[in-house]
Amino acid sequence: MSAGGAAIVAAVVVFLLRPSGEIALPPEMTTMPSASPPGKALGALICTLEPDRSRITISSTAEARLDWGADGCADRNVQFLEGEDGWQRILVPDDEQTVTVARFDPVTRRYTQTRYLLPAATMEAIRKLRQPATPRACTRDDAALQRLQSEQAQIRQQLPPLPNEKLVYSCRST
Repeated sequence: MSAGGAAIVAAVVVFLLRPSGEIALPPEMTTMPSASPPGKALGALICTLEPDRSRITISSTAEARLDWGADGCADRNVQFLEGEDGWQRILVPDDEQTVTVARFDPVTRRYTQTRYLLPAATMEAIRKLRQPATPRACTRDDAALQRLQSEQAQIRQQLPPLPNEKLVYSCRST
C-alpha cells in the first residue's frame, strides 16, 4: 500500500508542477534596427524566402534581388504605388500565365509576392487592360501615377479572391 500512496503523491506533485498551457512566442520584430524612412532609397537588397510564412506551389525558393530606389522605384524601371500595406505593384508578364501582386515595406524590409495562376482567357483579358501609354519606367508625374493606379485597380478586379501562392521574403542590404 505504501507504493500506491507514493505513486498518488508523485502524481499530485507532477500535476501541480506541470508547465502552463499557454504558449509564449517571442515578439515579432516590426522594425529593423537600420530601418529607413518609406520614401528613401535602400539600394540593392537580397531577399530570402521565409518558408514558414509562405505558401509555395510551383515557384522557385531561391533568393530574390530587389533594387529599391526612392519614391517606390524598384529595379530602376518598375514604379510601385504607395498604399496602406506599403508599396505595391501588379505585374502581368507576357511570357507567363500568372499575375503577381508584389508588395514591399521599406521599414520592415518585407517583400511579398502573391501569385495568381490564371487560365489563358483571363490572362488575355488582363493583358488588354494594360495601357500602352504606361511606360515601363519610374515616374513622379501625377498624371502617369493616376493612369497606373487606374490600370492596377482594373486588373485587381479581374483577380480571384485567393491567390495560388504567397511568397514572403525578408530583405537585407547586399
